[in-house]
Amino acid sequence: MDAIEKLLKEISADKEVRNCKFFSNFLNNVADVFERHGFGATKVFLLEKKERRELRSQATALLSVLNTLSKSEEVHQNRSIGRYIIKTLITIKTMEV
Repeated sequence: MDAIEKLLKEISADKEVRNCKFFSNFLNNVADVFERHGFGATKVFLLEKKERRELRSQATALLSVLNTLSKSEEVHQNRSIGRYIIKTLITIKTMEV
């Protein structure tokens, strides 16, 4: 199992992620912020979105995902990997753990 597979397994096992109903439009926006601006800007973006009732659960789950992604050297070196993971969370969360 390579490092990205381990990362996907960890994300799919996260209770915040598994219990969240994600909307693809929001995931795409977060993924774009992540790829363009990195971890810090994405965290600020999500913290701001967390204040909105309708986005709170998605933002909370994505903050957890961001924390998991920050552990990966591969994602630090190539943010497009993180972007793709964020964009596909709807599928990733259904993976068997």
